[in-house]
Amino acid sequence: MVAETVKKTAFRITRMGQLVAQEASRRLDVPFGIVDLSLAPTPAIGDSVARILEEMGLEVCGTHGTTAALALLNDAVKKGGVMASSSVGGLSGAFIPVSEDEGMIAAASSGALPLDKLEAMTCVCSVGLDMIAVLDPKPGDLSGLDFLRGRTCALSTSRPASAPFWPMWPEECPTCCSLCPSARPYWAGQLVYFFEYACGLSGYLLGVNPFNQPGVEAYKTNMFALLGKPGHEARRKALLDQTGL
Repeated sequence: MVAETVKKTAFRITRMGQLVAQEASRRLDVPFGIVDLSLAPTPAIGDSVARILEEMGLEVCGTHGTTAALALLNDAVKKGGVMASSSVGGLSGAFIPVSEDEGMIAAASSGALPLDKLEAMTCVCSVGLDMIAVLDPKPGDLSGLDFLRGRTCALSTSRPASAPFWPMWPEECPTCCSLCPSARPYWAGQLVYFFEYACGLSGYLLGVNPFNQPGVEAYKTNMFALLGKPGHEARRKALLDQTGL
């Protein structure tokens, strides 16, 4: 019943949004793009994704079944939107910014919405952890992280990410930042391939054979010798004599 209600609501909003967007694109003489069906909460009462999940039957957001309920909500929103428009794109899912969602604020404050549950929820809505306040350290805390008090998780990770670039700019040293469209296996593989390819090119530009690994090969030889692999007796004796093992 809830899923059907969500589908019908998403259908109506999407159809109206497409009509408005098409008229706006016509008047502005720009191409019509896509309709993004994203549930973006605010701290205001009535704008909470967490409260929607609780309306679906959860006792509180963060309890058992929260991740499954979020997946069902996303699925219903997308299906309702696809029925209304052939131009659905973008995220088209639910955002879960904790400190911008009234229901999640309440759930997190009560201890019902821990960090590991949020991590699980991100797996079904394709968004990262965002707008999570770093709790005040306990008295006597020796971690040295007091300077992060009251900051959000997003700020505490984005600022350090930009720090390595600053020393390079005064020296006019070229820098680049690689961004993946999403945290999906395909793009993760593309990123790994990019760095592997860049490593190979860097080696050739520096006059180094990137496929020659003397350190790695030496380590393997020593490991086989110390483990007593046949054919490595002489090396084993030399290592034992040298190290006194």
